Amino acid sequence: MIFPFIGLELYGQVAKENYQDSIFLDLRGDLRDPEVLGRDWEVYIRAYRRVQQHMRFQIEGQAIRFVWDVKSGSELKVSEQIFNHIVRLWEKYNRRLATGRYDILLELGIFIVQPKKNPQLYPVGGKYQDSTFLFINGNLNIPTVAAANAYTFVKAQERVERYLYIRNNRYEWKDISAPELRISDNIFDYIVDMRERENDRLATGKYVIRRLRLNGRYYTLRKDYYCSNEEWYPLEGE
Repeated sequence: MIFPFIGLELYGQVAKENYQDSIFLDLRGDLRDPEVLGRDWEVYIRAYRRVQQHMRFQIEGQAIRFVWDVKSGSELKVSEQIFNHIVRLWEKYNRRLATGRYDILLELGIFIVQPKKNPQLYPVGGKYQDSTFLFINGNLNIPTVAAANAYTFVKAQERVERYLYIRNNRYEWKDISAPELRISDNIFDYIVDMRERENDRLATGKYVIRRLRLNGRYYTLRKDYYCSNEEWYPLEGE
């Protein structure tokens, strides 16, 4: 069973681009060097999204794989260096997913494959027991800052949303603070503000909360957005 990539429809700040424009995207330097990607991150992300539009999830039983229907960067006006870098990344993700010890996280239009949660780190009723302090330097309202720190952001969001629950089609959370979760104030405030903005949309009656089967996360979608129950957990009463 193959599911289309849906992340670009989920995030307003990640605009879906038409790669059939006149701009050829390329980068100079070794893409394995973080400084090269950091210097031209916007170009890389734009190229990544072009390739990503041709990516699908193949799900067979409990196994999940990345598959794609494009064979070269030239088809998308993307350099072969960037295209091969992205494909190698997805191939590495597939090898990790095949072990059964990794999960896919889909945040801010960026894929992250990371080890499954260790239950010992999430005691019932206890505080978050990860000693790593999570910090992002910069304004998270700038998409490139959020994208460049996607891994840290997602780890912080997991900590905050341990205390998130849903009631009457809105997000609520228990009383918790950034220091207790060992994350910086700017990340904590951004995540809370993000959910508050989603609550404003939910209050209009035009939006609904849905849970994605792929990663178990909750998303705020327009009611007229098509949701196959193969991809999304059904709403109550469906």
